[in-house]
Amino acid sequence: WLKDHNINAFYNPTQSSSNSFLDGAKNCILNAGIGKLSPNFVLMGFKNNWSKDLDQLEQYVGTMYDAFDSRMAFGILRVEGGCDFSGIIGSEKVGDVAVKKSDDLDDEEAKSRGKKKTKKTFTYQGMDGANLSSTVVSSIEQFRSKHAGFIDVWWLYDDGGLTLLLPYILATRKQYAGCKLRVFSLATRVDQQVQEQINLATLLVKFRIEYSDVIIIPDVTKKAAAETKAEFDAMIDSLPEGAVDPAALQDEREKTNRNLRLAELLREHSKRSELVVVTLPLPRKNKTPAPLYAAWLDIMTKGLPPTLLIRGNQQSVLTFYS
Repeated sequence: WLKDHNINAFYNPTQSSSNSFLDGAKNCILNAGIGKLSPNFVLMGFKNNWSKDLDQLEQYVGTMYDAFDSRMAFGILRVEGGCDFSGIIGSEKVGDVAVKKSDDLDDEEAKSRGKKKTKKTFTYQGMDGANLSSTVVSSIEQFRSKHAGFIDVWWLYDDGGLTLLLPYILATRKQYAGCKLRVFSLATRVDQQVQEQINLATLLVKFRIEYSDVIIIPDVTKKAAAETKAEFDAMIDSLPEGAVDPAALQDEREKTNRNLRLAELLREHSKRSELVVVTLPLPRKNKTPAPLYAAWLDIMTKGLPPTLLIRGNQQSVLTFYS
């Protein structure tokens, strides 16, 4: 599979006596890579069935804590329909086709093929052997096609700068080369909103990050709309009795309102973007119930374009020259 997809990588099979998802994730985190080539980022798909699988949800959230304990950054990707197509794809055929323009290939791709003007094509069959529909194939290959529009970056907390760096890197690739970066941040003082916008724009210039707009959000602490609150309450009410302690809901009411307001702002500003990158909010370990945390993430990313929630490991990944 790695060879067919033109990916240079190391692989190392591991075995575990446990069938636990959390133990398997720990093994992957500890064994991945070799020396300085070890990864520093753990990426997972969003758990769409979190409300119906609370036992696995605890392990899902535990994987995030294990990533941070291993000094890794962590991310959650949510796309419409999910990221898992293993139950749909029965087989995959790989072939080479000629391309008319050399810019249809990445530099690395062209070098690996001796600069021949060919590219890989993939044909997918379902479990019954029939070719999958174009709609399903488009979902599978949505990150291989070219996009034009905006990549919205919601830089909510300073985590070392990964929330800014990753979308900037994506914008340099051919798939998102037609997209412009819009950077959103939260105002610390309403009366200095213009100055904060200037300061952030100056900082981006120092980081040599090209952007199309900087937007400062002033009212994130405002009370969420009744419709948003009702939507969130319906999520909590659908859980089994006792899944979220009422005392925990009370203790986290301010953070809950903040995340509901973020959900409203994301829908208002980023609903038509090509990609949304948001700083991942964190729960309080051993304090915030996993179902409550999942409900926060669910309502924040529901109905949005592909959304990547990122949290760095507090190590600076951006540099600038003064």
